[in-house]
Amino acid sequence: MNILLNKIKFPFFLIWRNDDINNNDISKIKYFFGNLKKYIDSENYIKIQDKPVISLKKPNIIKNRLYIISLIRTIARNIIGEIFLIYPFTGKITQEFFYNEFDGAYDYSIYDLFQEITNRPNIIHYSGYIYKNLIMNRLVINFTLFRTCYLNYKIFDDYKPEQFYITNKIIFKREKNNNIRNKGFIFINSWNDYQNGNYLEYNEKYGYASINTFSKSLLNIKFNPNEYKLDYINNTTVAIHIHVYYEQLLNKTIKRINKMPIKYDLYISTTSKEKKEFIENYIEKSEKTTANKYEIKIYENKGRDVYPFIRQMRNHYKKYKYICHLHTKRSAHKLNIYIRI
Repeated sequence: MNILLNKIKFPFFLIWRNDDINNNDISKIKYFFGNLKKYIDSENYIKIQDKPVISLKKPNIIKNRLYIISLIRTIARNIIGEIFLIYPFTGKITQEFFYNEFDGAYDYSIYDLFQEITNRPNIIHYSGYIYKNLIMNRLVINFTLFRTCYLNYKIFDDYKPEQFYITNKIIFKREKNNNIRNKGFIFINSWNDYQNGNYLEYNEKYGYASINTFSKSLLNIKFNPNEYKLDYINNTTVAIHIHVYYEQLLNKTIKRINKMPIKYDLYISTTSKEKKEFIENYIEKSEKTTANKYEIKIYENKGRDVYPFIRQMRNHYKKYKYICHLHTKRSAHKLNIYIRI
């Protein structure tokens, strides 16, 4: 894996489901930490106080928990060193934390709601759950408790991106003020829990609003509700121009563009009659583009992609509010990306 080989900078830690240690099986604990070592050795593995973070998903099912947790730490110490052990806090606000066994916990109390409505048909209001979540943020405890941002579970009936934005802002402010104790971490539930309608990725109702509002709350950027109405987006005039010098890369480029949740017109420039025929056959026979309409022109490759872009779009640019220019490119150079905010 590229993450393990440190080719991709993507911090991570592992959550142990721990069903297999309920019977105090020492061999399974040793097996787990033996297999964990290759992950711990990665530069990407998250550590707190120089200790790798490991979560037990189901601490409540462990019999003789004090003994087993002590045993886990001893075995881990002999194989990978000291560990920072955490667990998902799923109990009520008044429930005691496992102070003597774990180094910390992260809020996972959403499942309380599932149990509350098991025998009742009512739907939980998202705004009400936000309030409950913020109440928990006021807890003053001598314990590392990581906060969790919740999205649009299927049990909520009034989720809006703005509510998610407000919740994140409050949680980020708290974590900024308490980052010595809480190490600056928060959890998001979740990236792709499609079964429960709970995910940061694109959806038909709000587009990319969830991940976008999360980023804006993190970077302290003002919320604008008009940005998350798909009717507003689809009524905006958009053109995409692609200069196709390497026609072999057209398939990959079009596939990426097709993931955009907007209507657009497509303009393609290329450098020869043969390439134009190839592109036409690709688009017309295979129907590979989601564009409203498309146009293909041949131009000299002056300034690489710059001249074709200027020539083709000079009589069109006034029609559109936004124009995106792309070009197929092959390069042996190392790419360094800098983002300035």
